[in-house]
Amino acid sequence: RRRPDLLFLSEVKMARERGDVSHCPKEEGDRRRILRAESTCLAGYECTFALGLKRAAGSAVLWRDGSAPRRLWRYLPDDLDAPPSDACDEDGRVLLTEWPSLLLLHTYSPNVGQTPESYRRRTNWDARVAEWAEHAASWASARGLAVVYMGDLNCAPQHEDVTWCRCNPKNRRGCACPLDACAQG
Repeated sequence: RRRPDLLFLSEVKMARERGDVSHCPKEEGDRRRILRAESTCLAGYECTFALGLKRAAGSAVLWRDGSAPRRLWRYLPDDLDAPPSDACDEDGRVLLTEWPSLLLLHTYSPNVGQTPESYRRRTNWDARVAEWAEHAASWASARGLAVVYMGDLNCAPQHEDVTWCRCNPKNRRGCACPLDACAQG
């Protein structure tokens, strides 16, 4: 049985109460599931969540007891030198942790979706993360830290691997992506 030192989870599908900075799940059933998990497979780990107000996304990070991150953010901070606040990404999609030798960013990226609005949301997300990562890499390098970006990036290696693509024979709805290669021939 393997016991990783660090584990990130995406799409935990739990919501928090508005104004709750503890990121405790809003629904009692979710709290009970976490307690059951902590007493079985998660024994020996500490964890924290980044939860949105809706039950659509959410992320979690677990680390072995006694090895907590130096700092933890639930958002992409503008100033990495400032202490983390209780702020949270709107959907609970970001967990950023600082460890002795690295800065580790985990995101649960929004999918492209099937509408022009969801496509714009995703392209805005990608641009925001790329801009932040460039700044973070410079900051981390000056402090001798490596930067690792991981998570559920909601991407596919081939265009036909995307469930909503016209190339996928299981798709019956079409595609909103303006870059749809299938629409071009």
